[in-house]
Amino acid sequence: MRLTTLNRLRPNFDYLVSAMTEEKDIDRKRIEKYLFYFKSILDVVGPRADVYGLLGYCYGLLGENQKAIEFYQKAEALNPRFFWFHYNLATLYFRENRYKEALGEARLSLQQGTIDDNLNFIYKSYRVYLPIIAVSGDNLQQTITGQLKRGYFNIYLLMILSPYYMNDFPLMLQSVNDVLPKEIGSDAHFYFLAGVALYNLNDYERSIVFLQNTLNKDDKSWEAYDYLAMNLEAMGKAELARGMKEQGQIMKNFDNRSYLNKNYIKLFHY
Repeated sequence: MRLTTLNRLRPNFDYLVSAMTEEKDIDRKRIEKYLFYFKSILDVVGPRADVYGLLGYCYGLLGENQKAIEFYQKAEALNPRFFWFHYNLATLYFRENRYKEALGEARLSLQQGTIDDNLNFIYKSYRVYLPIIAVSGDNLQQTITGQLKRGYFNIYLLMILSPYYMNDFPLMLQSVNDVLPKEIGSDAHFYFLAGVALYNLNDYERSIVFLQNTLNKDDKSWEAYDYLAMNLEAMGKAELARGMKEQGQIMKNFDNRSYLNKNYIKLFHY
């Protein structure tokens, strides 16, 4: 197969990008077309980290997480300095409840090159990454840096949620404390998770402070009201707790999104 044939085979990448945030079932046939195309690139040019990464992404979309992990491991072996390979591996391990491995990859992702290093690798992938990223917006640099910021946010979130699901609340609190001084640490998501960690460590008064700060930023968070009620119950303030519980139920009827939802952390097309 020649490069000219590859050019004719190249599919439209719109669905590959939109599938990243798809809430409904993934169209397997459409993803299999992308798999065929990326495998064809390997047949022509040999091993490439960017192509291995996108094969991992496609298998991840299909829910074939072990295959996805294997391809990301291949990608990581060829370029261990690329943030997104570690990010996507961490996300896949997190999906599989392999929290210690998820934490290991998350920590590695934060030790990788600068944003410019990541940009340079992406810009060199003019046949693979750039046509896909162009689907998301005309300004490539703005799109890429915006995605990186989202990726760093999700990695910090994963490093807090993994200990939560491991019932390791001292580590959860330590992870929250690492994030709070950063610019993104003022997000309601992190205030809420600090409140959850402190509640589970029986530090009810401090937990209440963080949960109130959560509501200052997101007054529709039913979970914050729920955890406030749990703190107040633990402190013997049953009447106040009941009011908070009722308010939480009202909010949940309007918006039942959860800050503890694992599906918040998604794969990115790298």
